[in-house]
Amino acid sequence: MSARPVVYATRGLVATSQPLAASAGLWALERGGTAVDAVLTAAMALTVVEPTSNGLGSDAFAVVLEGGVTTGYNGSGAAPLAADIEAVRARSRDGRVPERGWTPVTVPGAPAAWADLHARFGRLPWDELFVPARRYARDGYPLAPRTAESWKRAAEIFQGPEFADWRAVFLPAGFTPDAGARWASPEHDRTLALLAREGAGAYYRGPLAARLAEAALKGGGWLAEEDLEAHEGLWVDPLTAVHDGWGLCTLPPNSQGLVLLESLLVLEAYRRAGGQGGGHETIEAVKRAFADALERLGDPSGADAVLARMLDDTPHHEALARALSDPAWDYTPPEPYHGGTVYVAAADGEGRLASYIQSNYMGFGSGVVVPGTGVSLQNRGACFTLRPALANTWAPGRRPYHTLVPSLAIAPDGTRIALGVVGGFFQPQGQLQILDHLRHRGLRALQEAVDAPRWYWRGGRRLSLEAGFDPRRAVALEALGHDVVCEPTGVSYGRAQAVARRPDGTLVGASDSRADGFPLGC
Repeated sequence: MSARPVVYATRGLVATSQPLAASAGLWALERGGTAVDAVLTAAMALTVVEPTSNGLGSDAFAVVLEGGVTTGYNGSGAAPLAADIEAVRARSRDGRVPERGWTPVTVPGAPAAWADLHARFGRLPWDELFVPARRYARDGYPLAPRTAESWKRAAEIFQGPEFADWRAVFLPAGFTPDAGARWASPEHDRTLALLAREGAGAYYRGPLAARLAEAALKGGGWLAEEDLEAHEGLWVDPLTAVHDGWGLCTLPPNSQGLVLLESLLVLEAYRRAGGQGGGHETIEAVKRAFADALERLGDPSGADAVLARMLDDTPHHEALARALSDPAWDYTPPEPYHGGTVYVAAADGEGRLASYIQSNYMGFGSGVVVPGTGVSLQNRGACFTLRPALANTWAPGRRPYHTLVPSLAIAPDGTRIALGVVGGFFQPQGQLQILDHLRHRGLRALQEAVDAPRWYWRGGRRLSLEAGFDPRRAVALEALGHDVVCEPTGVSYGRAQAVARRPDGTLVGASDSRADGFPLGC
């Protein structure tokens, strides 16, 4: 059992990985804001109080439930138009897109996401959403323990002269990223003030956009003013899969939500055929879903063909299900596994639920910081492949395969749960384990499901088991051919947040003890 209790509320509830950001979301709710106002206020604060996972140069995805209708939003950006695949190949390492520097930088989608989601679902004045984030940036705040640990790891990575701008902002003179150390960023405050005053459009056109493009040109990047001006977020219809009476709603490509959904459909086919299922079968279902996704999933323009294969092809699901009881499949994904993301779940007293995820990828992302702005740019282009003729092959103007998976789960009794697990390619694996826990233990075990020890399939037959994992299950998995390694708990096993609305209107929140945050309600 988890040592943490769940949090109950009626008027509103927010859960995220950093307590100051959770308090920012609660501040929005207490001022009469909607669940979307709460996640946006928390998300803006997270760019300051947890910059180790996201920033002003992030992407963002969301699923929103309002009035019984579920809406999806894809806030990912595209590869610059001037960056053709041969230019990227010339800079590639081991046949892969470089992970740091300007090469993997794609157009940031988060600022546009904030504006689009607020315009459709928000109630508070736009500029009010920025108040907590600006206060933390201007006045400073003490680092939370796990954020400090990630900050120290980043300090070891971003050592060279090409990361001088990163170090000027995130390792200023006299600052050491220890827990409780105070950090402020006037650069962040200036950019947040600009967006609060002039709207998100000021990010994509005008002096700030020119400054981003100028920095790219100087640093050997391809991001240009026309790339920023052309950016548009996408309103999308979420997709749903059902397994054993539990529904799961998430986003279509380029989100890797299809890995999660196809895994559930394969497990459901296995159940219908009489299989009982367990950890081994879930791991094998994940492998087969990744094998489909990494060959087919990419830019949204090719989504129809991917959906037909991964969601609608029942004979394909049944064929995959027949292999789930076989010994561990030795499948090694062709692309690397990484993560670095924040997630916020929120509910208000009027029936809305918001599931929101925002990310730079790989911690601080590219390591590129645009001087004078506080904008740390993502490296989502590292998720492209340089293998030819795939939906995710690098191409100018194309959105990459995206690890972000915000979800909405539907329990058999009608409870809705805004759910997310950060951790790159671990995200669908973590959500599957939480859903499996809830199926077997019930909704009363929400915090237990979030905190329970996890497994992490890392490619091939390699399977990491978190400290506290049942040793009897470990022995059984090893007997089925998995190369089991027991590891200490840590951020590689993801960090989950969940906010549920029961049919009677009671709100329930759970926050992963692997992170610094906790749910707050009113």
